[in-house]
Amino acid sequence: MELREYLGRLDIVFPMNKKLTIPKNFREVYLARQGCEMKELFLKVEESQSGSFLGFYETGKEGRQEFKLDKTSKIYLPSEIVNELGLKERATFLGVGNYFELWNTMRALDFFNKTSLLYEEMIRGVA
Repeated sequence: MELREYLGRLDIVFPMNKKLTIPKNFREVYLARQGCEMKELFLKVEESQSGSFLGFYETGKEGRQEFKLDKTSKIYLPSEIVNELGLKERATFLGVGNYFELWNTMRALDFFNKTSLLYEEMIRGVA
């Protein structure tokens, strides 16, 4: 049996009405993993050194809140979450294995830059 993971990056224009469409490739992974159509996801605001991001999970635990998707695979994000994440015009989906994330695009780029520098420092320390 093939193990499917959420992988990749997708930059989007954030919808003004806060109804977010889950990317097709992530819906296909969900279908392969769960064996059923994506009807709900469990969301949790997470923290990083670059600021908050939103984790999307298949199961509900560890303070995750259930959100239903409509028939067009859209999920409504409450204003509190949108404001906390700093989402305005652009956003970035990141697939990170067993789950996927939604970031403010500038925070995602900052996170990539910081983690790249840390990785380079680790490599220099080993060499």
